[in-house]
Amino acid sequence: MLKRVWAIPLVLRVGLAGLFLTATLHGQEAQVISPTNSLQNAWDAFASNRYVEADFYFHAAVMAEPGNAEAYAGRGRSQYNLKDYPGAIKSLERALALQPGHANWMLFLGESYWMGGENSKAANLLQKYVSLRTNSVEGYKWLSHVLFKTAQYDAAASAARRVIGLDPTNNFGYRQLGLCLARLNRHEDAIVAFRQATVIDPKDWEAYLECGLSMAELGRLDEATTSIEKACENKKRNLAERCLLFGLYLGTFQVGKAWQLFPWVFAVGGGVFMLV
Repeated sequence: MLKRVWAIPLVLRVGLAGLFLTATLHGQEAQVISPTNSLQNAWDAFASNRYVEADFYFHAAVMAEPGNAEAYAGRGRSQYNLKDYPGAIKSLERALALQPGHANWMLFLGESYWMGGENSKAANLLQKYVSLRTNSVEGYKWLSHVLFKTAQYDAAASAARRVIGLDPTNNFGYRQLGLCLARLNRHEDAIVAFRQATVIDPKDWEAYLECGLSMAELGRLDEATTSIEKACENKKRNLAERCLLFGLYLGTFQVGKAWQLFPWVFAVGGGVFMLV
């Protein structure tokens, strides 16, 4: 039954939630829907991850008081969690138009721009956000991610270094720095960063994988094999990594180990990523 309900399009689910809530309110004596109690109900629902219900109440608050910036911002965050990124962008833009200096809403809007495919807007707004919140680890993490995905590797590396400077125990910062340096063909430096990420978090399979790829680029195939083996150990769904290992085992003449992985390689139609 639950699967059938969630198969209903989002707009209909919101409508159904509205009907349910209206019926509930009719059962309560003389309850008035005001911006204040709508916002309280909305944040209560939001805190409990009931985002459809939260969206309903935030919308009610907006309709009752069109100048309520908090209601627009809350609705935008609910829409973001419902993966309605165009809606989230519209609501958060309205919130910032009403209250331009709210830094946290800039971060939420920057994330929404990115998820909605508006990459340049995301980068520009996140730059503005970190200029206001110069000690925000989360802001620099998002900025580095967006810059990296738009192939601005030097700038992304700078943002990653800022993450590390603010939080030296943040494995994301080191892994992200390694990714940037690898794209800049600075593989020796990238390896150092990836290794530090795995020191901080010994289960960071992505850092092990990327470290192995940089080692392979430098021809250090034995070390690359060991690193990618660690990636496989720490990642549950590791078919692609096993295919990489198959190629490395062949390249380092470890035929026995390669043969053990052959069924996995065969399972994907014999697709092997050869590194030699």
